[in-house]
Amino acid sequence: MPKEIKFKQGRLVLGMLVLLLFLATSVSFFLWPEAFVRNVYTKPEYIQILGIIGIVLYVALLFSYGSLFGRKTAIIITNEFLVDHSKYESLGEIRWSEVSRIQKIHKSNVEVFLNKEAFDSRKISWFKRFLMFMSNWKHEKSVLISSALLECSRETLYRHLKKAHKDSQTK
Repeated sequence: MPKEIKFKQGRLVLGMLVLLLFLATSVSFFLWPEAFVRNVYTKPEYIQILGIIGIVLYVALLFSYGSLFGRKTAIIITNEFLVDHSKYESLGEIRWSEVSRIQKIHKSNVEVFLNKEAFDSRKISWFKRFLMFMSNWKHEKSVLISSALLECSRETLYRHLKKAHKDSQTK
């Protein structure tokens, strides 16, 4: 029987508000850089560059975050595969045969290491690759699944993933 893990809607809304606040700050850096000059060595051009970088980054993250609101489930775990829809840039269906190992990292992430063929067989747009790189520097070897937006803890997520991966290997 598949295990479905849903999003915490309150955290999605809070995350969206925080991203909008950061975007507004970046726009302010770009439009009014003089207001943020603190000493003789800081130039308005540097602050504007920081604003442009922030605008690009936060617009991309807002797009990524906004796509989560229409999804009913974040993760589906079955004996044959894992369906990851916890982020816009998620890979979707991942067969357990493509997974080499699973480990816990940081406070809220589970890292799922994939075979090289798992990435080569998928057509991933440059935008998704950019978002994958921003959240995971090892994006060509593994995917990160964060429990921060899920209705379960990292420990529970890890336990479900490990059990399903182990069960698929014993078949």
